Amino acid sequence: GSQHSATPLLFLLLVASFEIEATSVSIDRQRAMEKRNFDYYEARARDVILADITSCEDNAEILQRLRNQDTYLDDIRITDSNSDDDDDRDEDNNWFIVEDGDDLGWLGYFIGKSKCLGYLRIYSLGEGEGQNIEALIDGINRNRLIGSIHIRTDLGDVNFRNLTPFFRNNHRLAQLDLSFEVGLEC
Repeated sequence: GSQHSATPLLFLLLVASFEIEATSVSIDRQRAMEKRNFDYYEARARDVILADITSCEDNAEILQRLRNQDTYLDDIRITDSNSDDDDDRDEDNNWFIVEDGDDLGWLGYFIGKSKCLGYLRIYSLGEGEGQNIEALIDGINRNRLIGSIHIRTDLGDVNFRNLTPFFRNNHRLAQLDLSFEVGLEC
C-alpha cells in the first residue's frame, strides 16, 4: 500500500526538480550573457563556432561574412520570424532572422568590428530571453562606418539612449530613419 502512494510523490518530486534545474540553467545562461562585454567577445571571436551561437545556417553565414570582413556584405537587416516585413525581403540573403538560439551579443560584436558595413536596418529583435540586446547595442556603438541606420522597432528608452555613443561618434552617419509606434503612458 505505502509503496504505491510513494510513486506519484516521487514522480512529482522529480518533475519539480527538473523544472527547478531547467529554470536555474535558463537564469544562469541569462546571467552569463549579461556579464559578457567586448573583451569576452574579443577573446573568443576567432575560435567561436558560429553554428553554436545562432539559430540557423543563414545567420551563421552572416556572422562568418562579418568576421571575414566580406566587402560584399555592406547591408544587414535584422528581424524576427514574426515580423511582417516579408515584402521587403530580397534575394541577397542579408537578413539576420532572430529566433531562439541567437546571441545578439555576437551579432553586435561583429557589426562593431565590421569595416564594410554601410547600412543597418533593425526591423525587430524578437522577444526571446537571453538575447543580449545590450551587447548588440554596445557592438553597434563601436562601429564608425555605418552611413545609414533604419530602426523600425521600439528599442525601449534605455536601449535607445544606449545608442548615444553611436550617434555622437559616427561621423559617417548620413541617414537616420526611425519608424515605429511610440506608446504614450498617460
